[in-house]
Amino acid sequence: PFGKITVLKTLAISKLTYLFVNLPDPDDTFLQELDCMFFKFLWNGKQSKISKKHMCQSYERGGLKMLNVYVFLSCMKLSWLRRMFSSSDSTLKDFVLCLYPDLHKLHLLGGEFTNILMNTIHNPFWHDVLKYFKRLNGKCVPNDIHDFNAEFIFYNSNITVGHHTLYFKSWLNAGIFQVCHLLNDDGNYLPFDEFCGKYFVLKVNFLQYRGVIDAIRQYQNKLQVETMAGYKLQTVKIWKIINEGNNSVQRLFTDMDLLPVGIQKWNNTFIDLNWKQIFHKCHKVTGDCQLKWLQFRIIHRILPTNRYLFLRKIVDSPICSICQSGEETIVHLLWHCQHVAIFWNDLGELLKSKCTHFVNFHFQEVLVLFGAQVNVYTDSAFDMIVLFAKYYIYKCKWTNSKPKVHIFMKMLKNRYKLERLNSIRLDKIKRFDLCWKPYEALIV
Repeated sequence: PFGKITVLKTLAISKLTYLFVNLPDPDDTFLQELDCMFFKFLWNGKQSKISKKHMCQSYERGGLKMLNVYVFLSCMKLSWLRRMFSSSDSTLKDFVLCLYPDLHKLHLLGGEFTNILMNTIHNPFWHDVLKYFKRLNGKCVPNDIHDFNAEFIFYNSNITVGHHTLYFKSWLNAGIFQVCHLLNDDGNYLPFDEFCGKYFVLKVNFLQYRGVIDAIRQYQNKLQVETMAGYKLQTVKIWKIINEGNNSVQRLFTDMDLLPVGIQKWNNTFIDLNWKQIFHKCHKVTGDCQLKWLQFRIIHRILPTNRYLFLRKIVDSPICSICQSGEETIVHLLWHCQHVAIFWNDLGELLKSKCTHFVNFHFQEVLVLFGAQVNVYTDSAFDMIVLFAKYYIYKCKWTNSKPKVHIFMKMLKNRYKLERLNSIRLDKIKRFDLCWKPYEALIV
């Protein structure tokens, strides 16, 4: 999947761009077929072992940045709003606003205003743009008081009076459309007399103003953000994200709070796992897709051990292929198996004898399984050794042989030579030699 995702990103994006330009309103059937085709290619036509949503997450969240056709289409359509309102060339903006003059109010009114625009604009392309804009707006929840003060007052589904959104044309014409326009320098809401003095052109009664303030305060209490003096005036969050580019829009559309199932199960077994560090090392230790894919399957608990294969009626027994005594789970195969335990002990003793900085070192279960452990610092060369050792153990499983340190060291030295040649090709030999210098006695 690592290599396949790279192929999809490099080849499919250009094709998708061409299709979406020539099909301004692709139907759901077309998108479903396209999405299904990508994931069938990713999993060799078999059932997905990790959910699509989690596969599309960033590396730091346990995903593989898989291409999501729905999110890709959303980003492509929303990029037109950035071109309209942020580009130095005003030709496009003038042309579009000439056709649809109310579109300029997207910068001044909340997400519910898109419903009105969608009912009046029947062009399928701009109808789609507004549809995705509304969807993005639903995900743009203020994170702090600065985001909250930038919120739109009118047509905001979170600021209502009598279950209806607000809209006062006279306020909008007077330049009042954000929460910050109703605040003083201390970050507090303007008293009614100060509001009338600041916006003296308006004819506002006390009850109307009081109703708006109470509605805003209810939303503020719901978000649990407090007022503060010297708050920063900034762009509304949705427009800040759109202006940052497609990557920011994509992150917001694919952001998920729920961890993958495999990660949740590991958390039930081990405590204080630093998943950010674990995910980072999974992708940064080596460029070898085979090794990264091994570690990725360990993290997500989809490595095909005998227990895994037995539950799916692929093998006849869940017993470990190496020791022939215990049930072969991921933890057993890589740590608890008696022959594997001897291997890790022998490798640790070899490191102590060859490398001076391993005097008090002992392999631990969490470090072996995940490549990272809280309060344990490891360098990139050691991470590579541990990852390659797990690859060697996994090969021993399929050959029904016992892992031996002297055999592993021969394989490691060959791998070291290949990695060094690759670093020369990439002009990174100085950095590579510096990383492996503490292990010269081990690999020479």
